[in-house]
Amino acid sequence: LITAPGQATPAVIGAISIFMPWFAVMITPLKHKYAYLSSLESGEAYLRAVRADQLWLITLMMSTIGLLTAIKWQSVFPGLRDYRALAALPLRSYQIFQAKLTALLIAATAAIFVLNLFPSVIFPMISGGRWALNPSFGARVGVHTIVCAAGSYFFFFSFIALQGALLVLLKRRLFERVSGVLQAVLVPLMLVFIVLSFSIQPEVTATVLHPHFAAWLPPVWFLGLYQRMLGDRDPEMQVLAARAVGALIVSILLSFLTY
Repeated sequence: LITAPGQATPAVIGAISIFMPWFAVMITPLKHKYAYLSSLESGEAYLRAVRADQLWLITLMMSTIGLLTAIKWQSVFPGLRDYRALAALPLRSYQIFQAKLTALLIAATAAIFVLNLFPSVIFPMISGGRWALNPSFGARVGVHTIVCAAGSYFFFFSFIALQGALLVLLKRRLFERVSGVLQAVLVPLMLVFIVLSFSIQPEVTATVLHPHFAAWLPPVWFLGLYQRMLGDRDPEMQVLAARAVGALIVSILLSFLTY
């Protein structure tokens, strides 16, 4: 699944085939839930529910991109196969690295676009109501798309930066051992996050928003960014949003630096 040539493609296709139809199954229950919450006299229950669903979708998208990146862990940087294939061409090393990074960005962007296309339109549509922070449907679609994409890119660039730092700091044999262990940990960890994301309820969201937990949970940071972009003035969300933006910038800079 992970190391044999040609085995990653069926795994990726299978993963996308599994994850693409899931949201359609959830539409009716979500529609009934938000219709009921919008009919209540207070918006407190609505706010708790929508935060939980936002955290669920953010975690799901981030973990899925993280899983795809972990599966392709050994193809993140140019390897011996790349140099053998390109050795006869008049290319410099920086050109090979530039082409590799560009190909990774294109593949990651395509995956993020496909996975977010349906939820980024349907969820803002069915979660709107009288208690929505932002009444504009277009604004909610834009915020959902931007935040889920930003969280996904954070995991993508963080994994690249992690492998790049190991390549710079470790000798080749030690790097191969550590890299293999990391891949063996990251793949099941992302799968666990995907499964656990479906159990995120308002009670869970309230717990992970506690500062002691939120400081160590990247999806919660991007939930804060989501709420801030919608217009939530909660100081706690402002802090989390700033942390999400800072983490994304640092992961991008580190990945390009190590490349």
